[in-house]
Amino acid sequence: MRFVTPVIVVLCLHMNLYAQQHLFSNAAISDIIPSHECYNIFQDCRGYIWFGTEGGLCRYDGHTVKIYDDKKGFPEKSCYGIYESPDKTLWFIGSGNRILYYTIQKDSLCEAAFSAELNKHLQHVYTAQFYLIQSDGDSCLLICNQSMSFSVNRYTNGIKEINSDSLSYSFRKTKGGLFPLKYKPTIDLRLLPGPKKPVIYPDKIRLCLIDKDTIKYEIKWHNKNTPQWRCNTTMNSKGELFIGWDNQVIRIKPGLMPEVFYIPNSVLSVYTDKDDGLWVGTLKGGVLFYRNGELNSAVASLDGISVTGICEDHEKGIWCSTLERGIYYCRDKRVVSYANLYGNNKTEGLLKPLDGKLFCHVDTKKVLKIGNSEIEEYPLDLKSGYSVSDIISFNNGYLLVSSSCIVHTDKKFQSKSYLKEISGSIIGATDLSLSPTGRVFAIQYGTLIELKKTEVKRLVNLRSGGGCLLSREKDVLIGCKDGIYTFSLKDSRLEKISGLNASVSDIIQTKPGNFYVASKEKGLYTLKNFTLQAFAVNATKRLRVFDLCADEAGYIWAATNSGLVKIKEKDPAVFYVYSVENGLPSNQVNKVSYVNGKIYAATVEGLCAFDTKENLNNTSAPQLYLSHLYVNGKEKILCANMELPSNYVNLRFEFDVLSFKRNGSNRIVYELTRSGDKKTAELSSNESAINFNKLAPGSYTLSVQALNNDTLKSTPLKISFTIRPAFWQITWFYLLCGVCLSGIVYLLVRMSIKRIKKKEEAKTAINKMLAESQLTALQAQMNPHFIFNAITSIQGYILKRDPQEAYDYLAKFSKLIRLVLNNSQENFLQLNQELEMLNLYIELEQLRFDKSFEFILNIDSSIDLFETQVPAMLVQPYVENAIWHGLLKMEKNSNGRLRISIGRQEDVLKIIVEDNGIGRERSKLLVKQTYHHSMGMKLTEQRLTMINRLRNYEGLNVNITDLYDEQQQASGTRVEIFIPVNL
Repeated sequence: MRFVTPVIVVLCLHMNLYAQQHLFSNAAISDIIPSHECYNIFQDCRGYIWFGTEGGLCRYDGHTVKIYDDKKGFPEKSCYGIYESPDKTLWFIGSGNRILYYTIQKDSLCEAAFSAELNKHLQHVYTAQFYLIQSDGDSCLLICNQSMSFSVNRYTNGIKEINSDSLSYSFRKTKGGLFPLKYKPTIDLRLLPGPKKPVIYPDKIRLCLIDKDTIKYEIKWHNKNTPQWRCNTTMNSKGELFIGWDNQVIRIKPGLMPEVFYIPNSVLSVYTDKDDGLWVGTLKGGVLFYRNGELNSAVASLDGISVTGICEDHEKGIWCSTLERGIYYCRDKRVVSYANLYGNNKTEGLLKPLDGKLFCHVDTKKVLKIGNSEIEEYPLDLKSGYSVSDIISFNNGYLLVSSSCIVHTDKKFQSKSYLKEISGSIIGATDLSLSPTGRVFAIQYGTLIELKKTEVKRLVNLRSGGGCLLSREKDVLIGCKDGIYTFSLKDSRLEKISGLNASVSDIIQTKPGNFYVASKEKGLYTLKNFTLQAFAVNATKRLRVFDLCADEAGYIWAATNSGLVKIKEKDPAVFYVYSVENGLPSNQVNKVSYVNGKIYAATVEGLCAFDTKENLNNTSAPQLYLSHLYVNGKEKILCANMELPSNYVNLRFEFDVLSFKRNGSNRIVYELTRSGDKKTAELSSNESAINFNKLAPGSYTLSVQALNNDTLKSTPLKISFTIRPAFWQITWFYLLCGVCLSGIVYLLVRMSIKRIKKKEEAKTAINKMLAESQLTALQAQMNPHFIFNAITSIQGYILKRDPQEAYDYLAKFSKLIRLVLNNSQENFLQLNQELEMLNLYIELEQLRFDKSFEFILNIDSSIDLFETQVPAMLVQPYVENAIWHGLLKMEKNSNGRLRISIGRQEDVLKIIVEDNGIGRERSKLLVKQTYHHSMGMKLTEQRLTMINRLRNYEGLNVNITDLYDEQQQASGTRVEIFIPVNL
């Protein structure tokens, strides 16, 4: 195959380019890790940072460091390789040449099944330490050491030795980059000009890339020694390959020839970040950053430190492992610092854009001009020794002011002339302003002055000390300690603008009529039409604003004591605060300037800069995981819909919050829900565990979220669990208790009812006996009453001297008496028996009164006379009343009629006794003595009441109705007797 000679580029960095550096700080965990000698660093897909040290393998979650030792499956002291395969398995190479993998469920390391067999291939190799592991497809792992390389099938554990097949440095191209293949036996792989003429020092090497199409290159080699056995490779998203080898970086673009770049120090690690930036870790030379992988300029950091590993976390933070100082961390790679030019803890005196560059002055002996690709230094030795506070272009040179002098220089800061007053004394100033008409104004202590070529003119004394000014065509705005003033250039009138009574530190104008005012005490204001209005940011942040600037995109930048505030001019309610957590060196920002698309911020920890197109806010939500669950002090594995017994009421949930910009502090909010009730709370910044004590039984849902430094919340982590109630708190227990209690109450009530029943039965028996005695007594009263009437009738026959009729009457009477006596002990009789006695009685009464009335009996054919029972002698008193007080009182020759009708209405026997006599009202008038009527009716009513009470009847009753003819004359009486059929 034909060899091609690539383009060779020797990278010689100007010292001024190295003036930029990233803001790395020694991570706080460096005092916790087992050794400061670290070999690699890596962030896994879950967000944890892993790094291998000489003293053990460590995992960092942003809050705590976990060390894996022999109890966690890693008895080796050192970890030389870390890799995550596409299936998200983590692989580690221990110093004992063991290959291990990590299990999340057990949170421990396990030795791979092929590890022991792989070690057998190294028995006769002198230098045999494994250091690199990569994936080759889904099933194979590529592993190499100083002199051998292997392919291992993860599933069959088959091991195959793979090596270079030619006298060249070969690399297999994989999805993750390049994997170096070793040549066995190891020989000098320098390019040999001839088989018999080896050279001592190589000037070229052969490079072979094995892919679908094998490509071979021939490149220049700048070292006198053969390339070392260990090289580092990486690949960016554009498919560009980088090889770090000794003190060279080789870049191979797809389809193009390799380019070789010289690095002053030996390369220990190479890494491409998510934005295709290239990071190169060197031996004793720190780390170099090449934006977009372009190796023509670099940002150098950590000078003098050996960087062995580099990784970018999900928040765009950069991590470096070092051989000497443990772990270093840069919060944001987009922020660069110039602190090494000036040193830290120095207040920036001058920071102003002019002529497309940034002018700085901290050291009293030089002025710096910072451009896009270089930094120019100019000596400037002022007599006063004070730092410059402001600069403007003036008379083909620059006009500079300090608190002790005003000096005019040329463009090279070489010739100097001091402006003096008429008296000849040198005066100082704090701020300069060039008006649209070319006039120059300055503040000299408490006086507004105008600077001309040869003189200084005092314009007006200020009411309080001035600090800043902004000149316009017709007036000058002056910021003083007690507010803002306007000085008219036409009539020299000084007036205060109302609305602010505090020190003004800066005034800027973004467009005609639109001004912004900074106050150290009150924050930020806008000034329009001589009206001041406070910004919304003042209400949420207690800001001390020191300096202002505006960029081309319409944002106002404010240097404050709480960081750098970015405010949208069109909508002042939209603002962002950039602080240390966003990558600034300090929250105390004294000055801010915008030039060439960059913001420069002077802090107490030095000058930093970043592109305004970059959003420094942390837009990556933190990763949140439950690390441990403790139930009543004992650790428990969380399961879906976890159920806990009633005695498990004390819970502790510990979380890992993977957000690294908060300096190890956490911010966690949570919501506990039970049956619609919600409890919301937030943990303090140093806590990462939620405790619940004495939780009541029920079903709970715990929703937890973590917040990053810019309050962006993580995806809610929801944990559902149920605390089962104790047996005495379960519904069935209450039901059982209720049933038992109900049973006890039932038994007690039943016993009580039984006792009451017995008492009532005894009482009822007594009452029944009394009632029956009373009923018998009533019957006994009624029988003599009837007999008395009958004897009276017999007496009448005898007095009439009619023996035969008396005999007939007496015979019937004796039969009636016999029936009455036979049935006197019965309370109820069959209906036929009752009718028999009633017929005899009526016949006797007809005989007594010479058949002066007619008797009619009607019986419903549906009534069984022998099955139907009625109370004894119930109807007779009403029949007697009808005869004696109705029919017998009629006029002679009147046809009296007595009708008895017996019918049935459902379950009620209805007996009607009806006469056509004179009626009850007339009878009362004619009969003075009503003993018979009153006695018989009263006895019958008492009998009915007694029978109803004894038999618990309600239907046994009597209705008496007076009858009238068409002329409304009394025409008789109707008695309706209602008797239940089932007596």
